Amino acid sequence: MIICLFCASILVVSCTEPPVYAESKVITDQTWSAQKKYVLEPVIKDTTALYNVFFTLRNTGSYPYRNIWLFVETEKPNGVVKVDTIDCPIAYPDGRWIGRSAGELKDNLILYQQNKRFDQSGKYRYRIQHGMRDTMLKEVTDVGLRIDKVKTNN
Repeated sequence: MIICLFCASILVVSCTEPPVYAESKVITDQTWSAQKKYVLEPVIKDTTALYNVFFTLRNTGSYPYRNIWLFVETEKPNGVVKVDTIDCPIAYPDGRWIGRSAGELKDNLILYQQNKRFDQSGKYRYRIQHGMRDTMLKEVTDVGLRIDKVKTNN
């Protein structure tokens, strides 16, 4: 299952244009407090297009788990908020990392929404908080959001 998700993520990324939005937040001292929410604010202009929405996550090779749970609040331009809980696998059952390695760092691109149509133009606000049991989650260095416009076959 994890392998299928990873392969699907690669396929989806390879079929898209350059990102409409890509931003990451650095996690101070590689320690993410359970109370800390990172806020990312993409502006969506085209409500007719389809988009793929990803979370980006960078961890060290010393991160102690195979996954990370995220609590995500998405606020639309009109103020309506949707809340999600997402399980993000970042290692295979045998302990190998799923994401790309750059030395000690592991870069993960986690598909959140595929072929999403934003129903309002304007600024969206994503608040991302970890949902792990650790009050201070160690060995996570960055968290972010990437939005790609899906290529059409026109």
